[in-house]
Amino acid sequence: MPVNLTQAHEEWATRPSDERFWSLAEMLEASDQSRMRSEETEFSFAESGFNHDEGGILFEARINSSDLSRNRVNNYAFGQLSRTFGAPADYLRKLPARLAAQCLNKGMADWVADKGDRTRHGLFTHKPNGERVMRAATSDRYVRVWNSEIVSRLGELESSGWVVPSARPTDDEDESRIRIATQGDVVDYGGDSNLTVNVGDRIGPAGLYASDHDMFAFMIHPEIEITDGMSPHGLRRGTMIRQSEVGDCAIWKLDFLFNTVCGNHIVWGAENVRESRVVHTGNSVNERWGSMLEEMENYTQSSAQEQEQKITRAMNTKLGQDREEVTERLYQKRWLGKRASTAALDLAERYESVHGDPLSVWGVVQGITRLSQSAKFADKRAKLDGKAGKILAEVIHLN
Repeated sequence: MPVNLTQAHEEWATRPSDERFWSLAEMLEASDQSRMRSEETEFSFAESGFNHDEGGILFEARINSSDLSRNRVNNYAFGQLSRTFGAPADYLRKLPARLAAQCLNKGMADWVADKGDRTRHGLFTHKPNGERVMRAATSDRYVRVWNSEIVSRLGELESSGWVVPSARPTDDEDESRIRIATQGDVVDYGGDSNLTVNVGDRIGPAGLYASDHDMFAFMIHPEIEITDGMSPHGLRRGTMIRQSEVGDCAIWKLDFLFNTVCGNHIVWGAENVRESRVVHTGNSVNERWGSMLEEMENYTQSSAQEQEQKITRAMNTKLGQDREEVTERLYQKRWLGKRASTAALDLAERYESVHGDPLSVWGVVQGITRLSQSAKFADKRAKLDGKAGKILAEVIHLN
């Protein structure tokens, strides 16, 4: 059977209550408020230093010849600066603030001496309660994309049928934020299931998350049913997107077809999984992430029949006449190494009754997707899933 995706489930299981939102509108309001309280200035590490008080670590940066910006360092920025200067953040957090500040000053001085660093960097701060807090320090190459920009674009997609699927509350969810699911909270996936959210179930805010260093959104388009010849109730479209205002990660998006989403946000029966990323550098960052979301709009406008035709073409298009030819093509195109190709083809042959011809584009892609599920680390799984989506997109587009 097709694979299950757990990225949204991991967010559902681990995010604290104050990082969860019921709606894109609520998330946008919080993101806008955070943006209004934030400030970007330039500084040099060579003219900066760490200090401390009873509240913890302070970062003091000389903004110009006369102004000193004094900022309390939040948890994320502390870890970021520790990594920059080669200091063990977990160990430093156990030390008294005075000693930790001394260690960071020594690490920063050595780093500046080694790098000869006199360049300007970006100091990203905000004032949540009147006190200036340091959120991050970024290089002069970093291009910030605000959470509110992405959330606003996602909100525009709601009018075309994209929704955030409901989820059951986690064990530690604030009881005051739990409510009972109504018909409007329920998605019809084509069959009754105890796994999915049903009328009368307890539900909590989920699928939309934002912290001081990242955001994550999970959305589906349940209205268009796509027939692939294998899923009993057809497939629907889904997407996940993650980004960071402080440079914690690239802008990441995962698109897929799926069968069902259960009440803890595990995506069941995912196929045609495609991953894309945009790093926060270069003049075209905003254009590139904008194109990622335009793909969602185009995805919505394309009919189920068009998607079904692509699946049929993938099933009927061979990558080669035998295993050796397929392996060589995957290797020459730099889609997949020979060892991974062999493993993927073994799986494609094993599940031929499910996915069809193991030498077809569809069979090979499903073999790669199955292979990704055996990978130990999430980044390797995502890389393999991305390769599968790339092969499907490139071959079907070219043929």
